[in-house]
Amino acid sequence: MTMMIALVGDQPQPNFLPALHYRPDTILLVYTQQKQEKYEYLKIMLEQQRFTIIGLETDPYNITTIVAALKEKIAEIVALTPQPLIFNLTGATKIMSLAAYQVGEQCNASALYMQSEGGQSRVDHYIWQRHQLLYQKQEILPEHLHLRDVLDLQLGQGKERWEAKGPSSDDKNYGHLFELAIAQALRNHGYEVMCGVKGKNNQIDIDVMVRYENQVSIIEAKTSATGSVTNLDAVKQLSTASNYLRGTYINSFLVINGKASKDLAMMCGLLKIPIISLPHYKRGATAFSLSEEDSKTLLTEIDRKMKR
Repeated sequence: MTMMIALVGDQPQPNFLPALHYRPDTILLVYTQQKQEKYEYLKIMLEQQRFTIIGLETDPYNITTIVAALKEKIAEIVALTPQPLIFNLTGATKIMSLAAYQVGEQCNASALYMQSEGGQSRVDHYIWQRHQLLYQKQEILPEHLHLRDVLDLQLGQGKERWEAKGPSSDDKNYGHLFELAIAQALRNHGYEVMCGVKGKNNQIDIDVMVRYENQVSIIEAKTSATGSVTNLDAVKQLSTASNYLRGTYINSFLVINGKASKDLAMMCGLLKIPIISLPHYKRGATAFSLSEEDSKTLLTEIDRKMKR
């Protein structure tokens, strides 16, 4: 039997993915009052995967309080069921990570840290030896995540929280066909795809959401009949969705069928949102798919961010 100690922050993926991969028997989730909602969503998801979950609410910044609470809770659990410990040092506040680091040393426990880099979920492993934390190895996690998992972890489960409604066919400019064409090109290339994801009382409105392995991206699709795309609402929608989904583990793209206006290009540049132009797509009632050239452009840019 093994117990994993994990620190709950804004982004639950670094807690969720290592748990699914390493399958500890028990997970101690350490959270603060401010992250109560994130803790509840994560707890539900992990319990559905048949983990035993124990929660520990603590202070976000008082290291003395955090260390004392951790030591007391771990001693209580281990007294009932002796088991090896592994500390997941990813997430939460830096002070909470330092506290877990300190308690891990006292328990002579192994530790891990997860990062998302180069289209991969990487886990670095460490052990304590003579009061020093020594690097052991790096491991690349295989696919464990699905789009539904990402949305359930961040927004909660149920249609009242979020729903993939598909593109709106009420768009008189046939924008929904552009979204469907983008989605189909990505789906044909091995991506998991959702269209028309809405949540938080429609504050979140994602045209296309895609996943490859454990990497996730959101796409805002805009068309123009004149060849110049000026709509700044696209940036607002991407920023809002990224904020709710906690953007460190989410890529954002603006996909257009022409050239971005100067203001739109400047705004995307400031927010580091890549613009993908598909100039051969002409919107209309029969524009159901992308040209071979536009498909290649789209896939090249998305692959660059999301694949090895």
